Amino acid sequence: MKKILKENFIAIFIFLILSIIVVHACLTANSNFNNLRQRIEKNKSECVEVLNDKSNYTDDHVNYCKEMENSLGANDIDIYTYLQEVLFFGLYWFNPVAFLIAVIPMLYTLSKKFRYKYIINVNNRESYKNFKKEIFKDGYKYFWIIPALLLIIFINGIIFYKLDYHYTVEYMTSAWYDSSLIYNPIVFLVLFFIYILLLNFTYINMGLIVVRKVHKFFPAVLVSYIFCISVQLFLELILKNLCLILFKSEIGYAFNIMSQLSFNINFGEAPIMLFALFAFIISSTVVAMCYKNKEKLIVACEKNE
Repeated sequence: MKKILKENFIAIFIFLILSIIVVHACLTANSNFNNLRQRIEKNKSECVEVLNDKSNYTDDHVNYCKEMENSLGANDIDIYTYLQEVLFFGLYWFNPVAFLIAVIPMLYTLSKKFRYKYIINVNNRESYKNFKKEIFKDGYKYFWIIPALLLIIFINGIIFYKLDYHYTVEYMTSAWYDSSLIYNPIVFLVLFFIYILLLNFTYINMGLIVVRKVHKFFPAVLVSYIFCISVQLFLELILKNLCLILFKSEIGYAFNIMSQLSFNINFGEAPIMLFALFAFIISSTVVAMCYKNKEKLIVACEKNE
């Protein structure tokens, strides 16, 4: 147990800190919506008195109470409204650092192996194929951090809010209010989770590409983040404009690797899911190419002091 904690200290530390923050965001949302429920119930109780004695109140007041009586109650708050509150307000800072959360643990582990010439030490004892398996195992073993945080948010939402869409559609309380996907809450949550998984694996692939060349931890983190920002700039400045010019479409706005939690399905779920899938496939292909040549990796490691 002590060995496991020591080897995975950074990943465990990051997950525990973020779990506390995520749980706090969920509880804050619950508290806010509970306060809203109390205010709405109070207003509805007052409106019962108004409607029972209309003569003592103005027409505007009576009409307001009629609308209140027929409106959805706070107990009808759906999971989309809750997700909007948590993801867009409680965790508004998450998107810019999601990449770092995904790559820092694996960069710490792999940079040490490359810097201390691990491949040279095991070169005569095992095949390069087995060595790559070990490298990729270390690279992907922390993939669960961000998806696990998302599961915490989902579980709280499923327990305390309705798996429904009426509240969002009527009051436009989430960014997804005009998407047809929200009429199937389970499908929405599953696709959201898969989307996060694919982007998370893409982040890790980008880290694997960088650490193949940069064997010092802090420079590897910095270069990886610059790499991610560069890809995002390409998507925004090149791909988005190509879509506008060639296809007269704004669909390029949905192609974003640094905005995980927004899950932009304004153009439908197919484009954003295909984008995440292609990002994963392309980055995986580049990773395979980077680690194809054993001799080049050995030479790169031999240069480390």
